[in-house]
Amino acid sequence: MLLSDLDSVEKLFKMSVECAEKTKFTHNKALSQTQSVFMWQNNLLKFYMEHDIGKAIDYSKELIDELGNILPKNDLSDLRFSLATSYALQGDTDMLDSAQDLFKASLADALPAHRGFIHNNLGMTHFYKFVALSSTITDP
Repeated sequence: MLLSDLDSVEKLFKMSVECAEKTKFTHNKALSQTQSVFMWQNNLLKFYMEHDIGKAIDYSKELIDELGNILPKNDLSDLRFSLATSYALQGDTDMLDSAQDLFKASLADALPAHRGFIHNNLGMTHFYKFVALSSTITDP
């Protein structure tokens, strides 16, 4: 099975991104060249989110820096959502404030169908923070 060799899967995703970057036209006429490349980059990002949170965080930040000013707002919203979710999945309570800020920023430009997912993950970060803080309370 291909999924038993995650390095090969990552390599295939990276090759797909490279191919999309070199292709001057898209098969989906509704997508611009930038959106077509981002679609493949986003697929690689989702793979990282499932298999390597550290890479997901680094790649999300890289994509935001590289594409933040040229992506359509809803794609940028999705990218922020992915970074915020990666922070939450990382399990580092110090990053929960950053995750919450990113979830709130992604709400501003999110498609209506995506807003529920953002609110759900934002709520979970508040819950994680509540649990972390409640564990520090001692009996007076």
